[in-house]
Amino acid sequence: MSGVAGWKNPPLGVPAEPDPARPYVSLSEAAKQLGLDRRTLLRALASGTTPGWARPGPDNLRWFVYSDALNAPPAAPTPAPGDQPAAGNDRERIAQLEAENAELRARLSNAAESNLLLMAAHEDLTASAALQSAATDKYRQALSLYMTPDNIAGIAPSG
Repeated sequence: MSGVAGWKNPPLGVPAEPDPARPYVSLSEAAKQLGLDRRTLLRALASGTTPGWARPGPDNLRWFVYSDALNAPPAAPTPAPGDQPAAGNDRERIAQLEAENAELRARLSNAAESNLLLMAAHEDLTASAALQSAATDKYRQALSLYMTPDNIAGIAPSG
């Protein structure tokens, strides 16, 4: 399937076919099981830190995560060169802050995406209202031509 012209293909290093020996679940199901945002898990799949594969398609990729990755504990962050290992409570606090940071980043990304969608919807509604107003004006104009008699002199005064 890979290499079809006009189709989206997986990034380099991400297989386009599943390993037949490994069961897998959809990206949405895996994100639900792990309690992660879909985009967070998608970044992990695309970077290769979470094992999975992506099925090519005409408009987008369909992502899958191997089931054995759902049971594995998350990888410990690699300390930067020169960092001293933290003491017991410090390590726990750092892990807690990193998890909180990841959650806040996911929320920020979600809020930014929602904001873009709302702005696009607002533009659509504004354009739609302008079109409706123009159509209403044309309708009124046509109706006034239809309702106005050809010869006004033939109209008898009331009274």
